[in-house]
Amino acid sequence: MSSNKQMDFELLDALKAGDVNAMGRLYRNSYKWLMVVALNVLGKDAEEEAKDILSDFFLEFWDRRLFGKINHPKALNSYLFRSVHNRCLDRVKANKTRQKLEERFFRRPQNENMPSNRLENGEFSLALDAAVNRISPMSAKVFKLAYLEDKSRQEIAEEMNISPNTVKNQLVKAVKILRVALKNFYLL
Repeated sequence: MSSNKQMDFELLDALKAGDVNAMGRLYRNSYKWLMVVALNVLGKDAEEEAKDILSDFFLEFWDRRLFGKINHPKALNSYLFRSVHNRCLDRVKANKTRQKLEERFFRRPQNENMPSNRLENGEFSLALDAAVNRISPMSAKVFKLAYLEDKSRQEIAEEMNISPNTVKNQLVKAVKILRVALKNFYLL
C-alpha cells in the first residue's frame, strides 16, 4: 500500500477514534477543493455563502460523527463532495423559492387595474399587517425577518435560537395563511 493510501486510512481511523487533530487535517486537506465544488454550484460571487455552507457542513460532520460508517478513503472523498454539492443545490433552490415569493409579494402583475406600488398602497399595507397579526407570533417574526428584513434562514435561526428547519416550517405556515388572507390582492 502506498504511503498516501496508508495515511488516508490512518486519517479515517483517527476520525472514527474521535481524534480532533484528524478532523483538522481533513478540514485543511479538503477545504480548497470543496470550496471549488461549492462555488461551481453557487456561482463565483457567492464566496461568503460557500464558506458558510462548508463551515456548517464540517461542524455537523464532526458533531454527528457522519464519518462513522465510511470504510474507505475514496468513499470519504465521495461523501464530502456529494454532501457539499447537495447542500449548495439546496441553497440555490431555497434562494430561487425565496426570490419567487418576493416577486409574488412585492411586485405587481402587469394589470392596469392594480395599484402601481402595492407597498405604498395603504389598503394593502393594512391588509398585510392584519394578516401578519393573525399568524402565530413565531411565524410572524420569522416572516418579517425573512421578507421584510431580507435575512437568510441561517441568520434567522441564529437570531431566534431555533433550527433552520424550524425557520423553514414557520415560513411555510406564514405564507399559507397570508396567501389566503391576501388573495384579493392577486399576489399569491
